[in-house]
Amino acid sequence: LENILVGPGDMLWLIDFAQTRDGHTLQDFAHLYAELVAHILAPQYTNPENFLALLYDRQSSTHTPFHALLAEVKDFASRCLFNPAHLSEWHLSLGLTCLGALKFSNLSSHSRHLLYLTGAYQLSLLL
Repeated sequence: LENILVGPGDMLWLIDFAQTRDGHTLQDFAHLYAELVAHILAPQYTNPENFLALLYDRQSSTHTPFHALLAEVKDFASRCLFNPAHLSEWHLSLGLTCLGALKFSNLSSHSRHLLYLTGAYQLSLLL
């Protein structure tokens, strides 16, 4: 998230490509999604049940800016899929990325908890 700048006219700029690597673009979107959960959503959703409602798209969450933000990342990610109509690639990538982020010691236990819930939810969609 630190490498996204907002300029005049709300133009977005991506900077700092020092850590680029070979890999599927889908993984970049999964990392962005996990960063949003850990650093943007975690402070806003102190109650895990409310966060789960956002993931499950319950209550009036469809009108929150957070739901729209996550939906936008998912939409962009779906354009990288072999078959955009089948989201299993996305669910697997995002689930594993969120679970993999649990190892980072700079994350709060609450952020890790929401990442765990996100990972588990995404992987459950594969069943």
